[in-house]
Amino acid sequence: MSKKLNLLQKDKGIHWIFWMAASFFAATAATLGIVYLLRPFLLGVDDTVLNTIFGAVIYILLLLIAIGIPVLVKKYDRTKLLKLLGLDEKPRWRDLGRAVLTFLAYYGILFAVIIAIQLIFSIFGADGFQDIMSQEQEIGFDKTGNDVGQLVLIFLSLVIIPPLCEEIVMRGFLFGKLSKSMQFWPAAILTSLVFAIAHWQLNVGIDTFVLSMVLCYVRVRNGSIWSGIFVHMMKNGLAFVLLFTNWVSFY
Repeated sequence: MSKKLNLLQKDKGIHWIFWMAASFFAATAATLGIVYLLRPFLLGVDDTVLNTIFGAVIYILLLLIAIGIPVLVKKYDRTKLLKLLGLDEKPRWRDLGRAVLTFLAYYGILFAVIIAIQLIFSIFGADGFQDIMSQEQEIGFDKTGNDVGQLVLIFLSLVIIPPLCEEIVMRGFLFGKLSKSMQFWPAAILTSLVFAIAHWQLNVGIDTFVLSMVLCYVRVRNGSIWSGIFVHMMKNGLAFVLLFTNWVSFY
């Protein structure tokens, strides 16, 4: 029997999107409150350390609020929860292999989308597309003058923690919930819109929307989020190399 697109169906519909948004704002507000209370003890602490702790706390609270509260209320058993999140299987080498192919496909699709949007802008005579796409993303870390210890913290903050937590929350919990009452396309589009809006900037939003659509497909295709986690880590890892190291100068 085909799934019905019932956005307001109890425990399955679009209200999970509002729950995710509320969870994000609650996690951010709680983290700001914690930082405010601890501010006397944080004087003189390196900004890289502070930003790493700040980001990690937000993600931990987001996981606890967005997933932890529904789990407690609904009293999921461990097997059911892991299946919902796409974590019911351990990561395998084939997940990494699929991630490499998906990573290449993602950039191909992103390039095609950008060309298409640029073409639409040119047809309607709209200006500013290049300005929009060239906007620099705010990542919260200085791009120069970092020592090894700082680079390790930045690597954790950009390449390890966000891909793991974001995939569990977005392509795991949110997409898993929406997929129970919707066909693939509406569930993937809604999940991807939430993910894109969470990154605030339009150019970053276009990128993350395409990434999310690809990873939603991979989630359905593979039955788990491990390949998506690896793809997300590869993407952020590439950005880390380009922004914070001089390895590219060797080529």
